[in-house]
Amino acid sequence: MGDELRAGRVDRYSAGVEVSGVFEKTQTAAGHSAYAKLREARLPVYLDGNPRNMHHKVIVIDGEIVVVGSFNFSESADKSNDENLLTD
Repeated sequence: MGDELRAGRVDRYSAGVEVSGVFEKTQTAAGHSAYAKLREARLPVYLDGNPRNMHHKVIVIDGEIVVVGSFNFSESADKSNDENLLTD
């Protein structure tokens, strides 16, 4: 699921859709983060400056739809973890 989501973000960005993100610096070294791949694709993604964990995710779609929660957009988050996800 993670690779498909990353590829979708790159595809949308290539099509002219505004896509950007902020990633937790400490988690990018674990090898599960899409940060490096998105950076290689030249998307405007950044590392946060917070020395603590930023487990929360926030996605804004078209300036109208907000998705928030701890859900990691991975197969394990979808199938076995206790995650939360809210939309408005």
